[in-house]
This record gives sequence, C-alpha cells and structure tokens, in this order.
Amino acid sequence: MLLIATALIALHLGYIYKRYLFFKDAPFVLTEAKVISIYPSSSDNKKRVKLSSGKLGEFYTQITRDEVSIGDEIRLFVYPKRDLSFFEFLKGSYYSVKISSYREHRWSLSDKIAEWISTQHSDSRVANFYQAIYLAHPLDRRLRASITALGINHLTALSGFHLGILSGVIVLILSPIYRFFQDRYFPYRSRYNDIGATVLMLLFIYIHITGYPPSLLRAYSMMVVGWVALLWGVELLSFTTLTSAVLLLLILMPHFLVSKAFWLSVAGVMYIFILLKSFVNIHSWVVKLILLPVGIFILMSPVVHSIFPETTLYQLASPILSVAFVVFYPLSIILHITGLGGVLDTLLIELLTVNITVDSITIPIWFTIPYLLLSILSIYRRYLLILFSIVALITFLYIYLSIL
Repeated sequence: MLLIATALIALHLGYIYKRYLFFKDAPFVLTEAKVISIYPSSSDNKKRVKLSSGKLGEFYTQITRDEVSIGDEIRLFVYPKRDLSFFEFLKGSYYSVKISSYREHRWSLSDKIAEWISTQHSDSRVANFYQAIYLAHPLDRRLRASITALGINHLTALSGFHLGILSGVIVLILSPIYRFFQDRYFPYRSRYNDIGATVLMLLFIYIHITGYPPSLLRAYSMMVVGWVALLWGVELLSFTTLTSAVLLLLILMPHFLVSKAFWLSVAGVMYIFILLKSFVNIHSWVVKLILLPVGIFILMSPVVHSIFPETTLYQLASPILSVAFVVFYPLSIILHITGLGGVLDTLLIELLTVNITVDSITIPIWFTIPYLLLSILSIYRRYLLILFSIVALITFLYIYLSIL
C-alpha cells in the first residue's frame, strides 16, 4: 500500500511540477482566483490576501481595494518571480498581480451568520472571536497576539477539535430520537451506521457554509477515513488507520507535504492515539478528560515551540481552557441562536485583554526531528514509550522554567 500511495503522490506532484514550469517560464498567467483569507497589512491602502486558483493553487498578494471580502472572485494577471522554487510554488508564494476584473461574492449564509453574530456584541474583538470559531474568519492582529500568548490558537482555528465537539453534540441529540423510531419501525437497521452517515453529512454542510477552510477539510477527511474503517471492522484507534488517512490526503492534496498546519494536526492526532493507548487501563472518563489535554499539551510543546517561539506562563492554563471549551463551544452556539450571544462577553473581554509579557523559546530542529522519530517508534516498544515520555516532560519543563 505504501508503494502504491507513494507512486500516486509522485504522479500528482509531477502534474503540479509541470504547471510550475509553465508558470515560471511565462511572462504572466491570466487566471481566475477566489479570496479565501484576508490579513492585516502594514500598508493603509492595501490588503494582503490569500487566493485560490485552479492554475496556481493557493498564493498571496496585495490588493489595492477598499472593499474586499472572503469569497470575492477576481480575474487577474499573475507575474511569477524569476527565482521561484518548486517548494515555494507548492507552499504558496507571494506574487505581483494586476486585476483584470472583479466580482463581489453574493451575500451568503455565512455572511448572514457573521452579521447576526456582530449584532449581539458591542465589542468588535468578541464578535471577531466568535466569527473565527464558527466561520473560520481571520483574527484581528491584536486579538491573534492575545490568543497566541494564552496558548489557545488551537481553539480559534477551526479544526478536528471543533468537528469532534459538534459531532458529539449531534450524536447526543440524534441517538434518542433515532432509537425511538428504530424500535418501532426499522429495528433491522444499524444505528451507528445511520447516525454516523448523518453526522458526516451535517458536518459537510457546515464545512460548505464556512467556505471549505483547509484545516476543516483535513479534519473531515480523517473523520471519513475513520468512519469507513469502522464500517470495515478496522480498529479506529490504529496507527495504520492514521497512516492511511495521511496518505490519502497527500494523494489528493500533495501540497500538504509542505504545510506546517497539516503536520501539526497529524502530530496532534498521533499523540492522542498514543495517550489513549496508554490510558487503556484507566476506566474513569473523568480522569481521561483531565489527563488527555494535559498529556497532549506536554507532548506537543516541543513540536509547537520549534515553529512558534512565543512563550508565556499563561499557556500552562491551555489544558484547562481546552476542557472548558468542550462545554463553552456548544453552549455559545445555542446562546447565539437564541439571540443571547452577548451573555459571556464580560468574561471573554477579561480573558482576551490580560496584559501578558511574551518570551521567545525556540526548540531547535536538530532536536525536534529525533523527538518526532522517537514518538513514532514509541508506538511499537513500551520502553521507548517511557523514554519518549521522559524526554517530552524534560523538554516541557525546560521551555517553561526558562521564562521564570
């Protein structure tokens, strides 16, 4: 399977490389692109945007336009850099552009939801926070800095964590309803199969509303692979299942090979599997609920700090906030649906405006790579798992004791 997957990934990369050569050698390329993200820019009259194009994939540029929003479609001339590498092309580079025509996106359900959220909050930061965790809207620069200092980036960037919470809520709602009708009308059907398919369908609708953010697509694809594995009788908490999901995603979207966000999510899922395997003899779900976020935080710290050096003692509260978010997220959705979204504003403003001193601790790559290899090997040998746990704990202590 690995050889076949590698061959398919190589073939897809070869197709993309052909497009890269054409683009690099051309004076320009005329293409249609869609705005998928907007970022703050140092220039007052320009906005830095991320675009998605069928010809060029995802790339960045600056647009001189007062009104530009996510979902807008632009026909533009794109001018390649002469020294553009294939790695940059695959990852998504910055290009100079000239707009040929511009078409604003039609008012969508996502826009209506964003507007509904805004009307329930007097503080724009809080509205922006909710729009991010519901609709994958980009965060304001200052708000992002506060969230990074608190160590809760994973709570504001839509991911598998959010899909997991939503799917759990959907299952809790649908199970008693389905059981009632199943007992009376179709006892021969499988509740797990039908509810699982319904959950995946509803989550896909949600992803469509949010505009298919890459983080959600990655998480959703892994959920689909996991569900298919269950249907086939394959163990869900299996590293074979995780590897299959990763290979499938790389076959379909080989640019994930150079995506830090993708590999961070893979590492996170792998560490969840490792911890669940380690906690197999712990039967109390309350204990697991406490140990799991703490364990993930410790194991992920060396990996995260090799990419994001920002470090504060407030980040130690991240496991607690993660557990609280499991309740906060569906509760806040209900409050917004009923028009009471502003109930928790005072608490959120207090949290998001804490004055935090940020230090910088970077874990070198020469340590991170062996650390990741050790974490993979720990899957197969218990003594390596113990060694890995000790290394992770020592590194975690080094990171946070260094800023005392």
